[in-house]
Amino acid sequence: MPKASATWLIKQCVEFVEKTEENIEMIPGYTRGLYALLHGSGDNFDVVYIGMSAEGGVRKRLKAHLKSQKKKDEWTHFSIYEVHDNIQPKIVAELEGLIRHIFSKDKAANFLAKQKQYEEIVHVSSDLDKWLVSWKCKNCLETALSNGRPDGSDCTKASKHSWERV
Repeated sequence: MPKASATWLIKQCVEFVEKTEENIEMIPGYTRGLYALLHGSGDNFDVVYIGMSAEGGVRKRLKAHLKSQKKKDEWTHFSIYEVHDNIQPKIVAELEGLIRHIFSKDKAANFLAKQKQYEEIVHVSSDLDKWLVSWKCKNCLETALSNGRPDGSDCTKASKHSWERV
């Protein structure tokens, strides 16, 4: 019986596996989750590409990358992050999108890792001041109230904050 995972999303993972047809062939056919194509050796790896298989088939995706004219020579190793069976495909897709989005502006990232931004993240992104509107600082509110300003206008970036969701 497999031991329980310590994480909510990831059931198990295998990391920094050498890219060989034999290693890829050993991956169970319907493995669902995220994977990374990597280039490097020892303890130094660069991310070449991040992908997913939400419905099953990481092995199939890796085999395709082995044959890809664009990617086949760019990676030396791979990592797989298998999700739990109860994780819905849309959650896997969102997680991959978030990681891709983070890499989209990374000037040190490999050109293949720089994929398009995750459009859903763009719709929920904001600047810091707008984001903080959904939070309130107990310390600033208490200070403002004691100074007769119930609007919390004593809040400054230098204040020691104790945040609560509004």
